Amino acid sequence: MEGKSQQSQTFGNIAIGNHSNFTVNQIIQVTATAIQARSLNKTSPYRGLQKFEGEHKNLFFGRDQFLGELLAVIPKSNFLLVLGASGSGKSSLVRAGLIPQLREQLGSNFIDFTFTPDQNPFKSLWAILVSKGYKQSDAAIALQEETDTLERVIKTLKPPEQQWFVFIDQFEEIFTTTDIDTQKKFMASITALAKSEEQSVKIVLAMRSDFFGRFSPYGKLAEVAEKHLHLVKDMHPDELRHAIEQPAAYHGVNFEDGLVDEIIRDFANQPSLPLLQYTLNLLWENDDIEDRVLNIKTYRHIGGVRGALQRHVDDIYQKMTTEEKEATKQIFFHLVKVVGAGETAAAQAVRRRAAMSEFSSDMVTKTLQKLIDKNLLVSDASGTEAATVEVVHETLLSSWKTLENWLAERQSEIWLKNRLEEDARNWEKYRETKPERATEELWSGSKLDKVAEMRSQGIFAELFGGLSEAENQFIDASLRERDRLRHQELRQARRLALGASVAVVVISIFAAVTGYQLRQTTLGQIQNLNISARAFLLSNQGLEALTASVKAVKQLQKPMLWPPQELRQEVTGTLQTVFYGVRERNRLQGHSSPVTSVSFSPNGQTIATASRDNTVRLWNLQGKELAKIQYSGSVSNVSFSPDGQTIATDSQDNTVRLWNLQGEELAKLQHSSSVSSVSFSPDGKTIATASQDNTVRLWNLQGKELAKLQHSSSVSSVIFSPDGQ
Repeated sequence: MEGKSQQSQTFGNIAIGNHSNFTVNQIIQVTATAIQARSLNKTSPYRGLQKFEGEHKNLFFGRDQFLGELLAVIPKSNFLLVLGASGSGKSSLVRAGLIPQLREQLGSNFIDFTFTPDQNPFKSLWAILVSKGYKQSDAAIALQEETDTLERVIKTLKPPEQQWFVFIDQFEEIFTTTDIDTQKKFMASITALAKSEEQSVKIVLAMRSDFFGRFSPYGKLAEVAEKHLHLVKDMHPDELRHAIEQPAAYHGVNFEDGLVDEIIRDFANQPSLPLLQYTLNLLWENDDIEDRVLNIKTYRHIGGVRGALQRHVDDIYQKMTTEEKEATKQIFFHLVKVVGAGETAAAQAVRRRAAMSEFSSDMVTKTLQKLIDKNLLVSDASGTEAATVEVVHETLLSSWKTLENWLAERQSEIWLKNRLEEDARNWEKYRETKPERATEELWSGSKLDKVAEMRSQGIFAELFGGLSEAENQFIDASLRERDRLRHQELRQARRLALGASVAVVVISIFAAVTGYQLRQTTLGQIQNLNISARAFLLSNQGLEALTASVKAVKQLQKPMLWPPQELRQEVTGTLQTVFYGVRERNRLQGHSSPVTSVSFSPNGQTIATASRDNTVRLWNLQGKELAKIQYSGSVSNVSFSPDGQTIATDSQDNTVRLWNLQGEELAKLQHSSSVSSVSFSPDGKTIATASQDNTVRLWNLQGKELAKLQHSSSVSSVIFSPDGQ
């Protein structure tokens, strides 16, 4: 083995010689006869869709040059980001290539900690520490979830002579599975370690390249990641030849003349190494290994690189009973996460890890085991409540057309179920320790209506086998909170009417009449928008239909409106009809965190969006970004003035700010506590703001306070009468 040296003691002493010529494994045989002189091992040397692990290092070929490059930079940096497309072999490269090389050179001083972020990367770190022999009580420092947790773990647990290698695989899970608060703390913890001078610890992340943009909110770590990024590129033909031929040669088997060239040509349009490994494994299993030659005829019979996986999985599926087929669909829906649908990135399906305990029915668990036995799913098989299962590789999601069609048909339902699971988990996390924060997680509006309807109609049971206890409790709590708020508003109105003096009663009567007129006007506007939406849809004006329908739903959610249930059902039904009839035509892409508020300009030509990524953005109806307003914190709400020339935003910094359409700040309206509501007068010249500081304030467009109306408690909403008086 070239590049091997006397055993080193630290990362700084790693010796690789000339890394451009570095060789990990190489079986050089001149003739087929020489290969066949080796002892025959009938076990397949190919991994199928599963990743290579350390024990497969002798079968891992084709990445020698890239490994040499990584080994050359290890002594110089304590942080590496291994980035590559799905199926490029990132995980295998580190697990079967880099880690074994470091272990061979550093010996007993080398300790590797390999884990995936999952729902909580701090808990994943704790679990790997325990698996390495640390007491649970000692490893508990990893569960403190602070911005310096990684540094404290190292300072407390690492002996001075040990060289630690922390490998976080499938790092994209931190963006798709981990809640935002935990994500921020863990990213800060990585940043602190990456920028430290601790050279006896190396942290390596492997991540899909299409998630690299998610680093943008984490400026310091993004800077480090960009500086120490190593892109896993497609293998060139010579590397592919090694990856194809040499595992077979290691087991004493040749390829028929011309077969390797044909495989390389076929693979040129299918750049997924797991797909190649799956094809080679299927070829091995279907050929007569006794003659020590893998044949062209067998390769073509199984469908080649393009068709092997599709045909094989179809064959497995077609042999199932009707009940098993339904269970298979439920299982895959349960093990897939749709990211980007309803968010900011392009919609895509990624695999998600689930606890085995989430699958309860006999038919589902039986089918689950069958899919594991067929190597379509992989389980850690721990035999405990913590045992997990996941799709063996994301290549399967795009290479099996039946599954790809299922996911396309049910994308919106899967996305909603994913959101429900995440928000229910956050609600459960906070409801004992931070009840106010837990209440913020509850759903309302059309999203709550939709999920309640899906539950009552049995759609969750049909697609996913039902909901978890936590998800059901979350929906019930959301419905109770919605009803509580409605009753609270009603009681407040009644108390005001019953307890007022004669003068106030007169005013209240006037207000009630005005309120009734305003309510009737608003209900009429909602009805007209709903009719317009249906008319637009019938005339194939999909975007206009969606715009009108969204406006109707937004109007429906106004406080103190109490719309008739019949109208509520009619409007939400129209939105669902429009959504499923039109699907998505345009997408507003640009925010890096969830969107908190959306507002259309009065002429319907401009859209304003507010987000937790600390920005407000303006868009045209074609999805082009017109302007971007940067905040120092999360933005809660955004609304247009009646003439559409001014935008009002409120943030968690106790202010309302006014902007023009070019994103220039016009005025800042200051409260002493968070702002809960903003309203423009009908003529657009006066602004009313309601706040948790127990006041309603009136302002002009220059930001001058005109009046302050004191309340005895926090004010949740403010609105002008139709005449603005």
